[in-house]
Amino acid sequence: MNPAVVGILPTQLAVIVMWPTRTTVSWVIAAVVLRWAAGQSQSRPNIVFILADDLGWNDVGFHGSTAIRTPNIDDLAYSGIMLNNYYVNPICTPSRSSLLTGKYPIHTGMEHSVILETEPWGLGLDEILLPEYLAPLGYTRHIVGKWHLGFFQKEYTPTYRGFQTHFGYWSGKHDYWSHFSEKYISNNFFMTGLDMRLNMEPAHNTTGRYTTDLLTEAATLIIHHHKVDESPLFLYLSHLAVHSANKEQPLQAPKELGKIYASQGTTYDGWWDGWYGPAEQGTSRDTSAVENEILINNVWISKSKTNEVRDAAADGLPRITSQVEEALQGAGLWSYSYSDSIPFKIDCGQKVLPRMGTPCNPLHGRPCLFHVKEDPCEYHNLADFYPDILDSLWKRMMTIAATAVPARNQPHDPEANPAKHCYLWSTWQSQEVAFS
Repeated sequence: MNPAVVGILPTQLAVIVMWPTRTTVSWVIAAVVLRWAAGQSQSRPNIVFILADDLGWNDVGFHGSTAIRTPNIDDLAYSGIMLNNYYVNPICTPSRSSLLTGKYPIHTGMEHSVILETEPWGLGLDEILLPEYLAPLGYTRHIVGKWHLGFFQKEYTPTYRGFQTHFGYWSGKHDYWSHFSEKYISNNFFMTGLDMRLNMEPAHNTTGRYTTDLLTEAATLIIHHHKVDESPLFLYLSHLAVHSANKEQPLQAPKELGKIYASQGTTYDGWWDGWYGPAEQGTSRDTSAVENEILINNVWISKSKTNEVRDAAADGLPRITSQVEEALQGAGLWSYSYSDSIPFKIDCGQKVLPRMGTPCNPLHGRPCLFHVKEDPCEYHNLADFYPDILDSLWKRMMTIAATAVPARNQPHDPEANPAKHCYLWSTWQSQEVAFS
């Protein structure tokens, strides 16, 4: 396993960037922290958590990408702390449930895939979420962007789960321009409806504007108008970028950005590169807004730059939040020096080596075993070479699996069809459905 890469910024702002050790799990979390001035260590930090969806390990400049340019994101990474030993669930719903509950998905029933638009289930109402823990601490709590933790009943939506406002969408994706989300029922039939909300009301007036720009502007306005002398701020900015849009046109970017990349010699997919541009520019505007508006106060900006977030300790967020507060108050967290011992690029080595392992097919045979330090891309199954280690790890995994709660997944409900609800994705099982 790779140790953390820790950097220190010689000003008041610091950055923590956490990356997984496996390239198959595309995710990173970064934090920009305004260090507390002398005499202010007891005050509550303002927190801005920025989540970028599905951004890959090698899709940022500071991990070696030359095709995709991310100078603003790189600046956050290079001037801060990078923790490269980071394991996550690589899909949306399970990891978002972990972020907001502090629990492994197997302990919330959210471990089996994502919530599709027509499925009537969500994160259990018995779970206490991060904004609900922050409420008694006096925080003003906003969410901008993607939710993806259930919306079949209004009680499962963000403003009923601890957030005071929400501007964004409830499902897993939508069209970047029309904000309609499509759910294919078969190859020749799909349901479609608007999925863009201001709190519970449909945001019809956003049609035609690029989602990344809308979310960035909303977040900037929240920061600009927040009264820092009255309450600390918690802003969860959950971008759609760089997640795909709907099936028929999955890669969408402003044409001007696609042309810029094409003019610079990128020929394999100018649309993909242009797609990254708004997320990168949004990062610049998000962090600039914080620096301009509330730099004089305590600020903790957490930036997650790929799919989702690491599963936190299974005993929940109260302990986590107290530990974060204690850690930030201590100078020791920032006393580490930067280390260049961790390579930015993963070397997968040779995929085929003579007499090294057997084919891995865990769904139709024995479990597989890999030496993740020497074989980070898991090419060489060593299960036959080290049966004792395999047996020990298998027993440990079974012990953990025994703590799992039943999955909450539910089958497709045709009543969710937006055609029955003014072509809106709605809280279709609630007695009251909000329309505008």
